[in-house]
Amino acid sequence: MLSIVIPMLNEAAGIEMALAALQPLRETGTEIIVVDGGSTDDTMGGLPMTAWR
Repeated sequence: MLSIVIPMLNEAAGIEMALAALQPLRETGTEIIVVDGGSTDDTMGGLPMTAWR
Protein backbone atom coordinates (compact mmCIF):
# COMPACT_ATOMS: atom_id res chain seq x y z
CA MET A 1 0.00 0.00 0.00
CA LEU A 2 1.20 3.48 -0.84
CA SER A 3 0.37 6.40 1.46
CA ILE A 4 0.59 10.05 0.45
CA VAL A 5 0.69 12.65 3.22
CA ILE A 6 -0.30 16.18 2.24
CA PRO A 7 0.56 18.91 4.76
CA MET A 8 -1.75 21.91 4.43
CA LEU A 9 -1.69 25.38 5.96
CA ASN A 10 -4.27 27.94 4.86
CA GLU A 11 -4.97 26.14 1.57
CA ALA A 12 -8.77 26.35 1.52
CA ALA A 13 -8.69 27.83 -1.98
CA GLY A 14 -6.63 24.99 -3.46
CA ILE A 15 -7.41 21.85 -1.50
CA GLU A 16 -10.21 20.61 -3.75
CA MET A 17 -8.03 20.90 -6.87
CA ALA A 18 -5.17 19.09 -5.16
CA LEU A 19 -7.39 16.21 -4.08
CA ALA A 20 -9.07 16.00 -7.48
CA ALA A 21 -5.65 15.51 -9.06
CA LEU A 22 -5.00 12.59 -6.70
CA GLN A 23 -8.37 10.90 -7.20
CA PRO A 24 -7.07 8.39 -9.79
CA LEU A 25 -4.53 7.14 -7.24
CA ARG A 26 -7.27 6.32 -4.75
CA GLU A 27 -8.72 3.88 -7.25
CA THR A 28 -5.47 1.90 -7.03
CA GLY A 29 -5.69 1.64 -3.25
CA THR A 30 -3.44 4.56 -2.42
CA GLU A 31 -4.13 6.10 0.98
CA ILE A 32 -4.25 9.91 0.99
CA ILE A 33 -3.81 11.66 4.32
CA VAL A 34 -4.36 15.40 4.70
CA VAL A 35 -2.76 17.02 7.74
CA ASP A 36 -3.78 20.53 8.74
CA GLY A 37 -1.05 22.56 10.42
CA GLY A 38 -3.35 24.99 12.24
CA SER A 39 -5.05 26.76 9.35
CA THR A 40 -7.16 29.80 10.05
CA ASP A 41 -9.02 29.77 6.71
CA ASP A 42 -11.19 26.64 7.08
CA THR A 43 -8.87 24.45 5.02
CA MET A 44 -10.31 21.24 6.45
CA GLY A 45 -13.86 22.52 5.95
CA GLY A 46 -13.25 22.36 2.21
CA LEU A 47 -12.67 18.62 2.22
CA PRO A 48 -15.39 16.48 0.72
CA MET A 49 -15.34 14.13 3.71
CA THR A 50 -17.93 11.65 2.52
CA ALA A 51 -16.06 11.07 -0.73
CA TRP A 52 -12.75 10.46 1.02
CA ARG A 53 -13.67 7.95 3.70
